[in-house]
Amino acid sequence: MQNNDVTIREADRRDAAHLATLLSRLSQETTTFTIVGESGQALAEQAQVLAQLADSSHHALFVAGVGDQLVAIASLSPTTEAPVAELGVAVLKMAWNQGLGTAMVMASLDWAALSSPYEIVTLTVQLKNKAAIHIYEKIGFTTVAHSQVTDASGRSVPAMEMQIRVK
Repeated sequence: MQNNDVTIREADRRDAAHLATLLSRLSQETTTFTIVGESGQALAEQAQVLAQLADSSHHALFVAGVGDQLVAIASLSPTTEAPVAELGVAVLKMAWNQGLGTAMVMASLDWAALSSPYEIVTLTVQLKNKAAIHIYEKIGFTTVAHSQVTDASGRSVPAMEMQIRVK
């Protein structure tokens, strides 16, 4: 897959079926990405909810795709601490090491800075996800706390919270 073949855009309702496929593939490829629900129906419902959230002024959902196949997702959602949004990013293995993770983060941060009420973007990353940590640090995120999270296989693993100011 060539990076110039990839299109990054905001998701919409028509992406629900493709989002379900992407979420299913991501959940099979890594334990650093978790979703709620195990059946295809639950994945489809979650994808539909994600697509609906994309219509909100307080949420952003970006997808990267080659043709009709989605290969990455990034979301920004409100937290309980206004004006802070939480970022989530996931990229299929077939698209790793091509700058796509960085591009997805930058698209999300641009939206947060230009089109949202958020001043700070936060994220939680598992310490074993060194590639993601490298991307976040390169962009300017700083570590604000260390914690434990439950990975997709149900194990408690070390993680850290990172933040960046966008306004």
